[in-house]
Amino acid sequence: MDLPSRRASSDGFSVVETLVTLVILGLLAAVVLFAIWGNGNGNRGQATACAADASIITTAEKAAQAATGSYLSVPGLQSAGLLPSAPRHHAVQVTGSTYTLVPDRTCTAS
Repeated sequence: MDLPSRRASSDGFSVVETLVTLVILGLLAAVVLFAIWGNGNGNRGQATACAADASIITTAEKAAQAATGSYLSVPGLQSAGLLPSAPRHHAVQVTGSTYTLVPDRTCTAS
């Protein structure tokens, strides 16, 4: 019994090869999309920036309190050399012997 021989040159891809390629591309797309959008932590970078901003201001205010005995506004912290630049995500309200950090609308909780 003679089996039909396979052609030496193929004219294209078989259905199985095409399906395997599509499955691999689908899996890669799923991995990339998960890496981009994650599991609901899309604002993790923004939250980290807000927390860092609050930490820098708090440290500067503690240094001002230790050096001068009172808390300073942002321009006062900058002129004293305790704050290199204006905060991006918080405002500082100094009232008497206390200060308050007021987050902007991009910070959900600080």
